[in-house]
Amino acid sequence: MCRALPAESSPASEHVWHWAATSPPFFTGVPQFSFHSWIFIVATAAGTYLGAKVVNTRWWKGKPVLTKGGTAPAASTGKNRQPFIGAVLGLAYAALIIYFYITGRTMLGTAALFGAAFGILIERGQICFTSAFRDLWISGRATMTKAITVGMAVSSVATLVVILIYGLDPITKIAAPSTFVGGLLFGLGIVMAGGCETGMMYRLMEGQVVFLPVFIGNILGATSLAYAWDHLGVYNLLVKSGSPVNLIAAMGPAAALTVTLLVLGLGFAVAVYWQKNYRFGVGFKKGDISNVR
Repeated sequence: MCRALPAESSPASEHVWHWAATSPPFFTGVPQFSFHSWIFIVATAAGTYLGAKVVNTRWWKGKPVLTKGGTAPAASTGKNRQPFIGAVLGLAYAALIIYFYITGRTMLGTAALFGAAFGILIERGQICFTSAFRDLWISGRATMTKAITVGMAVSSVATLVVILIYGLDPITKIAAPSTFVGGLLFGLGIVMAGGCETGMMYRLMEGQVVFLPVFIGNILGATSLAYAWDHLGVYNLLVKSGSPVNLIAAMGPAAALTVTLLVLGLGFAVAVYWQKNYRFGVGFKKGDISNVR
């Protein structure tokens, strides 16, 4: 999540704005106006492209299983408990938010409220970086890619305005070889797993239990990395040589925003070109088959 920290402690009202400026403008866990963010996003795009190639190979797909057609599946007679469970959890979560505000924990209440809104947004909009990149590479469908790019551009402007008005200092992460390696592995993994963290969570809550192993694997992978970070020398090998690069401090607010919007515009143009010229199963060859949009 993109975070911006005030130079000094501030009242609760300012902390709310602090949190607003730390909302995820890139729909991901990478900070805004940090050079390492762009390294990570480019590497993620490359990883998803590689992942799309992997999942289309014969060894990954396996042998097709033929079943007898013309037979209707047996109708389920069991009751659907998911709406009831969802209602109970929703009421409990609403009570938790109210409790935070009543007890004066405004920051936690606001964070929980915006978290719920963000969860509803990504589920109803089916927002997922996996589908954005995967659909673009495989079928040329760029609807989600273009939508996310526009959202990133709008949120970039809004985030910079809040940072400048309230004098916030955005956190900047280290740009190092680990950034590229992590982005590449992330892109490859989310395509092979069928979903990123956001997509995995809302699909699991929709009842797609196939994403439960993905959830477990995510936790195991993060735990293994946390151990390897210090004990196996991952930090010294891939991170220690890097340094944080704050685009606002290095280029100035106007230039940082301009470069961000130009890069996003380039990404949007690539998505439009890919959607216009790429054909599923054919590639960039000319043909009469219309692309899926």
